[in-house]
Amino acid sequence: MEPEPEESQRAREILEVYDRTITSDLNDPAQWYDLGVKLAQSGWSEPAVASIVKSLELRAEQPKGWYQLGLSLVELVRFKDAVLAFDRALMLDPSNPDIWLNKGKALEVLDQPDEAREAYNKCLEADAHNAEALYLKAVITEDTADEKLEGLLDIYDKILKRNPRDSRAWFNKAFVLAEMFKSEEAMTAFESFLELHPDDMQSLTRVGLVLHGLAMNDEALLIFKDVLKLNPRYAHAWYYKGEANWDLGPHQYYAVAYAAYDQATRINPAHYLAWYKKGCVLSSYAGEYNQALDAFDRAAELQPDWVQAWQDRGWVLAALDKYDEALDSYTKAIELAPDNYETWYSRAGFFSANKDFQNALDDLAKAIELHSSCKTMALKDDVFYPLLKNEQFLGMVHAQHPD
Repeated sequence: MEPEPEESQRAREILEVYDRTITSDLNDPAQWYDLGVKLAQSGWSEPAVASIVKSLELRAEQPKGWYQLGLSLVELVRFKDAVLAFDRALMLDPSNPDIWLNKGKALEVLDQPDEAREAYNKCLEADAHNAEALYLKAVITEDTADEKLEGLLDIYDKILKRNPRDSRAWFNKAFVLAEMFKSEEAMTAFESFLELHPDDMQSLTRVGLVLHGLAMNDEALLIFKDVLKLNPRYAHAWYYKGEANWDLGPHQYYAVAYAAYDQATRINPAHYLAWYKKGCVLSSYAGEYNQALDAFDRAAELQPDWVQAWQDRGWVLAALDKYDEALDSYTKAIELAPDNYETWYSRAGFFSANKDFQNALDDLAKAIELHSSCKTMALKDDVFYPLLKNEQFLGMVHAQHPD
């Protein structure tokens, strides 16, 4: 007997979940919500969204429905739509820390750090002991949360002594232990958390994402391996498998990372983050600039206001000696984020590499005005080597004239 085609197997599995869940009234929003949750837990994000939307059409006043919709939209890399869904949930349940936390994460991906910090503050107002919110807020503010986090361990232990099945306490305890580099203890706590969420790929993926975010990439890869065993068509898990390999060392693992990013785009062609990272691998490590340009084009097409895609697209076009198109791409990045020093610095480097030194100096001056660290960066950057004896350049970076 021939093996069942992958798409047929996927459809059969989804229908099995449907048959187990929708047992009576097709107009019962609770059943459609339950179906959406089960599909999400199985890693079927698109049908999960459809089921949750159906539930919300039948009864819009469901904060948990809007929240679950936001979570599934995040897995489909539809972060703007996810924020809107979280906002609807917060209109109905304004003190829910989980909604504020996940809204903050989505806003960070959308490069809105001020709004993300406010969301984490709201999360902490509702749950002062939320370790993840404390940590993520500290990262944004370039602060340290170590002392605050360490002080929470006793609190979580007391909570778990009263209720050993408090999954939030297990998760937060594991997070703190991981942040303190107590890897074995952290993994034990994460396992206790996952025991309370058997066969739940959203929870399993959540643990993988936290481990990746805390640079525990070997452990994260084991988690994503388990996720993909349960559902090999879970695009978001493929993407983060690529990210974990990339962070382990792009020089050694770029081919493995690329294969994971490529699988993510095959499963979900709208996964703009995976297209972008494919472009990074192809341009930086494989030297395949034309293919990289195709990948960056796709990322920019899917997310036209994403600065990084336009910026890196400009770099690849420059490598292909397409000066005018490269300049247009760098300029587009500046138009999208005129207060982002990196966009000005990147275009300055482009001008310098093409011996347009006055424009390079003008853009570098703007970058330094926005962030003084550009002074040190420029002194160490080979692209500005031709300017090392230029008085205007030396004045901007406060360096002495070389002998």
